[in-house]
Amino acid sequence: MEAALNLCRECRRLGIRLIIVDGSPEAVKESLANIGRDHQEIIEECEHPRGVFGPARRQGFNRIKDLFDREMIDAGGWIEPEKSDLLRFVSDLVQPIAEGEVNGTIPGRTEASIRTLPPFQEQCERTGNLAFEMMTRHKLDVWSGPRFFDKKFLHHFLEYKGTYGDKWDCIFIPVIRALSAGYSLKSIPVLLQYPASMVAEEEENQELRFDKRITQLQNLVSAMRQECESNGMIPTGSTVTV
Repeated sequence: MEAALNLCRECRRLGIRLIIVDGSPEAVKESLANIGRDHQEIIEECEHPRGVFGPARRQGFNRIKDLFDREMIDAGGWIEPEKSDLLRFVSDLVQPIAEGEVNGTIPGRTEASIRTLPPFQEQCERTGNLAFEMMTRHKLDVWSGPRFFDKKFLHHFLEYKGTYGDKWDCIFIPVIRALSAGYSLKSIPVLLQYPASMVAEEEENQELRFDKRITQLQNLVSAMRQECESNGMIPTGSTVTV
């Protein structure tokens, strides 16, 4: 909850329009709403199967599409609540999109930034990024999380229907499909600092976190491999594994 509140506060301070897809209890919703009514909009999270992320994220993406359709924005983005530190780089991330230079950007964490992760998570994310680069021939920090996009790139997030489980894949596979379609994407260097509380939580629950990181890495590498085989980026029957 505190991470979401911090994100709302930072958006209000920086004047960034925020759309929240929220499934929290009413007390939390009220706290979120009271922070910045002029800069944010809260959407009630739809019902969906337990353990999937795609439906809620597409709710937010659909609202962003409405803003594009009404010509109220030149660029949009998606960010996790715990990464409010990234907001200080938003202008750098959206400027190339607004100017028509690229269709989308992904934060590219510096060495100093990625080293603020817990060691096991750091190694998993480095491995995942390397697998992505091997399969797509594009060097992007896809494991950094947030995505920024123009209306064309947004289309791929909206059209993805959970082919590979609709969990983490819902923000990874659209990137591959956009690259396959010839869209221009690039990583913008950022010095993102991970909250000490998140690092502590990860390190205190090592067995659970190890399972999560390994599962995430294996699932995404498998999904990316299948997608890249299906669109011809790599030969069918390739042996990219972790």
